[in-house]
Amino acid sequence: MSAPLTGAGGIIARSDGSGVAVLIGRRRANGEWRLPKGKIDPGETPEQAALREIREETGIEAEIIGTVGDDIRADGRKRIRFFLCVSTLPSHPFTDPEFDLIHWVPLTVAVSLVGASGERRLLKAVATKAPGVINRAA
Repeated sequence: MSAPLTGAGGIIARSDGSGVAVLIGRRRANGEWRLPKGKIDPGETPEQAALREIREETGIEAEIIGTVGDDIRADGRKRIRFFLCVSTLPSHPFTDPEFDLIHWVPLTVAVSLVGASGERRLLKAVATKAPGVINRAA
């Protein structure tokens, strides 16, 4: 039996001239770098939840351009769906209590910085298809 879908998040990517960069946030509580994500509220679709969480945690307005996959937690109690996104509007100041810093980093660097193994796996999946997808969406 598959874990229930409980959360959604996004991998926000952009072409930075020398490749693809993604936006990651540093958790205030432990300094760990993570992707923006959170719980799906009642009545929300996973897509709506992902866009809301991105906006709340980073100040970025984004558009979903594809589904990356699911991060199923080791205990099997949570499944978080991640979407590949691009920024659609300039960012607004972020005031999220979870992150104390957000930063654009090259995708290959993000794979080594992000602390959660499931999120690293999804970033690696994006690395295989992102350049062409991101350039077409820009």
